[in-house]
Parts: sequence; C-alpha cells; structure tokens
Amino acid sequence: MRKIHGGGDLPLIECVDVRRGTWAVRCDKQDDGENGYSYAEVFVSHKPSLSEIKEIVIGYYNEQIDRRIVEGFSWNGKSVWLSTENQFNYKAAADLAVQTGGQTLPVTFKFGSGETADYYEFTTVDELMDFYAHAMAYVSRVLAEGWQEKDGIDWSAYQEEEGEV
Repeated sequence: MRKIHGGGDLPLIECVDVRRGTWAVRCDKQDDGENGYSYAEVFVSHKPSLSEIKEIVIGYYNEQIDRRIVEGFSWNGKSVWLSTENQFNYKAAADLAVQTGGQTLPVTFKFGSGETADYYEFTTVDELMDFYAHAMAYVSRVLAEGWQEKDGIDWSAYQEEEGEV
C-alpha cells in the first residue's frame, strides 16, 4: 500500500481502469486541511469482495501498528528499536537478571539508529526492569490503539461505494 495526497475527496473503493478491471482500495483517510486528503491506497486487478477489502485494510493497519511498535519507542531520551528479536532479547536479559539476583549484570544494549547508535549499560535489576516495563507498556498501548482504530472502521462505507460502481 502507498500513501497518496490529493485535492479531492476520493471514494474508498473505485474502479480506476474499466478496460483492465483495476480497482483502488483506500483507507486511513486523513483531512490535510487546505491540501485536501491523504489516503493509503492499493490497486487490485479485479473488483474486490468485502472480505478481500477487509484483508487489505486490516493488513495495512497491522503494518502501521508493527512499524509504530518497532520505530516509535524511546526511553530516557534514547530511541529504542523494538523489533521482535530485540523484545525477546530485552525480556531474556530482564528475566535472567531477576532470576540470578543481578548476577548477569551489567548488560549492554545498543539503542538509536545505525548512524546514531548509543550503547547503554544496565547495572541494576531495578533499572533494567524499569526499562523493560516501559517498553512493554508502550507495546501494549500501541496494540490497544491499533485495535481501537481497526474496530472503528466503517465497513458499510466500502459496501455502499462498492455497490455504486
């Protein structure tokens, strides 16, 4: 899916090429004020059913949620990459530190991006647990916000527009 910006209020589903049978499915409509609207948009080579539309739209939102989890967390002013692998590593380090009474500490993690990498050394169980608790709270919050976004989708708008074409 790609993000587009346009001056008009485009329909959520639209036949964009009758000869080829190409349809646009749009979601995540945002009012950009004077600049019109922005949408996420994908093209399919046939008139999609409502179940296909749901799969496309839910897939888009799931990708956005995943991206926010991975790229959006910061702790003590440091950008933290919360990939699934890193989440596992943080949990393993926190669990081991608790189970051993801190004997596995210090542990160092690389925060930031490749260009602005910042290494942080955790020396106490409390500090490591504070970091891990904040990271997991962030993941839970982003997931809850994503569920709310997906639950708020008005699927009838896709059916009405689909029926008009």
